[in-house]
Amino acid sequence: LRMLVHMAGDLCQPMHVARKEDLGGNRVSVLWFNEKSNLHRVWDEQLIEYQQLSYTEYAKAINHPSAVQLYNWQNTSLKENVYESYLVCNKIYETTKPDSKLSYRYNFDWVNTLNQQLLKGGIRLAKMLNDIYG
Repeated sequence: LRMLVHMAGDLCQPMHVARKEDLGGNRVSVLWFNEKSNLHRVWDEQLIEYQQLSYTEYAKAINHPSAVQLYNWQNTSLKENVYESYLVCNKIYETTKPDSKLSYRYNFDWVNTLNQQLLKGGIRLAKMLNDIYG
């Protein structure tokens, strides 16, 4: 179960479908509020932590999908899920160059995408668990 939860989360994290040659953004150095980091870490941890919400607060804040979103996100294939994250990843690479200085503006530009990816992951995980245990 732990592995399923982990994998479902990873599928919605865009840098997990990123370029092999830079190890999913791990080799793309950036500054996050003047702290050395890398693009993968920004998307895996730092953007989320910057919101300063507990897990339950975060879930309550973003858990408002429309009926259409709920239906669509629950009924896409694994291949489609990965491709969606891949498209987001490409946009991240287009706008975030190596050695970029990321801070308030980066958060502003990407927080809605981050929240939507997290929400998709949660909804898809819930669907998987309902299919298995429901």
